[in-house]
Amino acid sequence: MLKSLRQNTKIVLWIVVAAFVIGFVFISLGTGNLKFGQAEQARSRGTIAQINGQDITDRLFQEYLRRALETIRKQTGREDIDSDPAAMKEIEGEAWKVMVNDILLAQEIRKRGIQVTDREIVALIRSNPPQQILSDTAFHTNGQFDLRKYQQALQDPRNLPFFSEYEMSLREEFPKEKLRQDVASGVVVTDQEVRRAYEEQNERARVSYVFLDPARFGGNAEPSVSPEDMRVYYEKHKWEYKIGERAAFRVAAFVKAPSARDDEEGGKKIEDLLARVRSGEDFGKLAKEASDDTLSGKKGGVLDWVGRGMMVKPFEDAAFALHPKEISGPVKTAFGWHFIRCDSARKDSLFLRHILVRVRPSEESVQEYRAKAEQLQREGRGKKFVEEASTLGARVDSGEVFANSTYVPGVGPSPEAKAFCMEARSGSISGVLEMPEAFVVLQAKEHYKEGYRSLAELEAQIRPRLVQEKRVSLTRDQALGFKKEIVAGKSLEQVAQGNGLETHRTDWFSRGDYVPQVGVRNEFVGAAFRTTPGEVAGPVTTDQGIYFLRVDDRTPWDDQKFANQRDSLKSVLFQEKGQRAFNEWFGEVRSRAKIRDYRGVMGGEG
Repeated sequence: MLKSLRQNTKIVLWIVVAAFVIGFVFISLGTGNLKFGQAEQARSRGTIAQINGQDITDRLFQEYLRRALETIRKQTGREDIDSDPAAMKEIEGEAWKVMVNDILLAQEIRKRGIQVTDREIVALIRSNPPQQILSDTAFHTNGQFDLRKYQQALQDPRNLPFFSEYEMSLREEFPKEKLRQDVASGVVVTDQEVRRAYEEQNERARVSYVFLDPARFGGNAEPSVSPEDMRVYYEKHKWEYKIGERAAFRVAAFVKAPSARDDEEGGKKIEDLLARVRSGEDFGKLAKEASDDTLSGKKGGVLDWVGRGMMVKPFEDAAFALHPKEISGPVKTAFGWHFIRCDSARKDSLFLRHILVRVRPSEESVQEYRAKAEQLQREGRGKKFVEEASTLGARVDSGEVFANSTYVPGVGPSPEAKAFCMEARSGSISGVLEMPEAFVVLQAKEHYKEGYRSLAELEAQIRPRLVQEKRVSLTRDQALGFKKEIVAGKSLEQVAQGNGLETHRTDWFSRGDYVPQVGVRNEFVGAAFRTTPGEVAGPVTTDQGIYFLRVDDRTPWDDQKFANQRDSLKSVLFQEKGQRAFNEWFGEVRSRAKIRDYRGVMGGEG
């Protein structure tokens, strides 16, 4: 038990941190009114960002990045994750978000004067073992966690390093928990909310129904939609079409694709590796040492049993031309250069190994792409931008970036690209931005204030909705005849049969379940829980059409079951409402924050 504690100190720390920050919202970062000159001055003094006036050093960010990498390596087993540019871009983004959120929380903790006393930390350590200890069978007696064993471990001086780190993590994370409690202190859960939660989870119904399809009962001809119909619908639903502040731009991307020279180098490398195998070098050892397929490389190049249709065609053709123990020549696929060994064969599959050399752009090729991007930056002003970019071999796209997002279409998450698009004058050209897969140059087009999409651009979207609404309305008129038959005493099945319709029967469903052919949380579901069992409800209108339904079975309210669940339901609701309150509050904190991101910004011209 003691050995387990000492070996798993770092693992416990990550679990402790996760336990305290579960639910903390991570919001996409803005950049404030970022100026490239400010970025250069800040970077010269070691500052990579400012958050509400507080300088953030690159050293601090690198520590967050180190922690993130350590966690990802433990989760995935990929020790070489830092050699994957795309993965690193994502990890850096997440580390950045966590750091900024932590700093904003720390600022709020200081502002509110929240403190954690030694007595509170001691009480936490004594009464709140980490989850990793709770699940460790060494601390169990008869299958249950034994607090006495945990208390004994606390008193053992050999465990001091472990509990010292646990204490440090609590001192870092518990103030955030107290802040969350402070923000959520006004949350109240009413008895009505608890009863509604019980109904959502426990009440279930099973119904029979008849569906009147608007495609059949809504008239043979398509209903006409007038300009006035369109206008009225648009005004009624205008809130759906609100669109935030945004900027339009062009982006020229010089993708870092391998050149013919790079491909030739890859071919030479695979020839050299193949020669080493054919001269007697162990295939498995060489695969572990040299293959760029890290998954199979760790296993000595093993791909396991492979059937036809499982691999890309050039690879498959070469593999299935082999006999057992035979090695192919170099094979080129979209993944790079391979050679393949067939270990054994059976009727429809082969047991294969391979070694892969990925064809990557050389540093020389990368610099050539950078030079082209810099040439476009110098010579692509005004209307010449698209022409010059195309001449230089760039991929040119247009897009819009929104003020509340750092995602730039054609570029990816990029605070610096977003800042340029939102602030630059129309026609301005950005500096060269290096992304994992390309060098990009942006040209600013237009800036749009918050507003609404126009009726003209929405016509193709609104017209089909109005046609469906009119068909449903016509179907409802037809349904009145069905209603008369029900009132006259006919059963649901008799009405359906008399009108050439089918009676359907659902499985058991709750208020929040998806009901096949019906939908989720619509008027049909509401009627199923309002209608007395045995009675027929209808016509019931949904977006899909008109229903008549009969409640065949429904679980009754159970006072004893409700009494048993009431406290736990109330606790869950309190946690959920508290978390929502915290998230909304933190969203406001984040929206008011002045965040200046100085990472990776390169000079440009306006």
